[in-house]
Amino acid sequence: MGASPLAVEDGSETRGPPHAHGPKRLSGIDVARGATAMVSTRVVGALLALGLEVLLVRWLAPGDWDAMARFLTLGALLAIAQLGLPESIVFASARTGSARTAVRLGVRTSVVLAVAGVALSAAVAFVPVLRRNLLGVDDVVLRLALLPYATAELGQSVVPSVLLACRRPRTAALVSLLVRVPPAMGVLAALVLGGGLPAVLWAVSLGAFVSFVLGWALTAASLRAVLAGEPASVRVGWRDQLAFALPIGLSRLVGIVNARVDNYVVMLVLAGQAAYGTYYLGATELALPGWIATAVTSILAPDFVALAGTDRTALLRSWHRSIEKTALVVLPIFLFVELHAPTLFEAMYGPEHVGAAEQYRVWQLLLPWRVTVWGSIALALGLPRVPLVTVLLALLINGVLSYPLALAWGATGASVASVVGGYVASVYILARLRRALGVAWEQLLPWRGLGRIVPVAAAALLPTLLPLALPLPAPARLSICILAYIPSFLALGARTGLLGAEDRAFVRGLWRLEFLRPSSGD
Repeated sequence: MGASPLAVEDGSETRGPPHAHGPKRLSGIDVARGATAMVSTRVVGALLALGLEVLLVRWLAPGDWDAMARFLTLGALLAIAQLGLPESIVFASARTGSARTAVRLGVRTSVVLAVAGVALSAAVAFVPVLRRNLLGVDDVVLRLALLPYATAELGQSVVPSVLLACRRPRTAALVSLLVRVPPAMGVLAALVLGGGLPAVLWAVSLGAFVSFVLGWALTAASLRAVLAGEPASVRVGWRDQLAFALPIGLSRLVGIVNARVDNYVVMLVLAGQAAYGTYYLGATELALPGWIATAVTSILAPDFVALAGTDRTALLRSWHRSIEKTALVVLPIFLFVELHAPTLFEAMYGPEHVGAAEQYRVWQLLLPWRVTVWGSIALALGLPRVPLVTVLLALLINGVLSYPLALAWGATGASVASVVGGYVASVYILARLRRALGVAWEQLLPWRGLGRIVPVAAAALLPTLLPLALPLPAPARLSICILAYIPSFLALGARTGLLGAEDRAFVRGLWRLEFLRPSSGD
């Protein structure tokens, strides 16, 4: 395989850790392979989840699907109990350079979160006001299903962070995929056996609990060799961990609320459960671009922490490099989805839900922002409050605009409010990062590299227009468009010089699955 497109050109990835012990920094090729493995397994997991969602939408009665949508929405809200503790493991242990410290923090955090899951889910299930407004069901069997689900989801959330802190990105990717299997198999079994909504919810909950045990078992097995030669862990107190965790957790809390403000506004404005169920499908960003940015930034986060204290020029170059290569995937996806959203929804959910494509297109306007994880850079630079202020600003603008825009433009207006809030808040975090790095606006981001991608990606869409007119089922038309777009973009990218030799070599390596081969990094 040729040079990695995510390799750091300044060579900083080859230097040793800041402490005598602990896992070494990953090379550029290991970062690329690790990020590819993480994204690939998340794509497989997403396809699995998407397939199950499609089955549920088509097989459940409209009222049952609305209840399921509320259950899934509540599952996202339960993530507030994490308080940023899983992510804080990576940042807190990076300063010690100790894998044992990461494991110790992980075990401690997992126990605390599992207990929090029990308490929070019990409150939602049995406190009348919470049950009516959040869960929306009275059946005690359905309410009890929330307890094992929340407990397991919160308890296992630290596993990927522990593995990333120990510089095992590909193992983290594999474990993250494997823990999705038990809930999926449970749902499939419930549907095949003809079970209704109670059977489906309990299948998800018990499958999540099995995944909790499986995730920690695989983590223990994979880290046995890493910990064998390590000295005793460096003690990191709760205060030091919370210094990272609370800003992350509060930012996530506000971000979750911000992402769901439009859902609750639409519940008030639109009449009928079926209308909300359709809007729920469209009021979301495509997950893949965010996963790509998260994978790259998560792997590089320990190095960003080290470089922020020693060489911020090298940090800026490394960050720019990751943004440019991430954008090579994110921006073409953005343009493709904007053009083909109606076909996408018809293929997945049927013609009765094509109306959700309008809101979906609005939400995808946030995708160009997902070329990196901005909050991670702020944390590495010692700006823990900046991500929180950013999401608070987005929430404030969204909260002010959602209801009046929903009254004026319906469901689309609520989506527009979310996008406007996101972009106004982005100006703030860019200004703070620029000040911390001490650079001019034109030096803050690789503007020229990002600007080269858009026209090439747009021109590559031309071969995908013809299949739209073919008298074929929507899944067939969508498949043809995807198969036409990928080689079109690669060919134009190579001809225009957008994709260099290292990028083409990396694509060939992807085709040969070289990222799965053993390496020094994992």
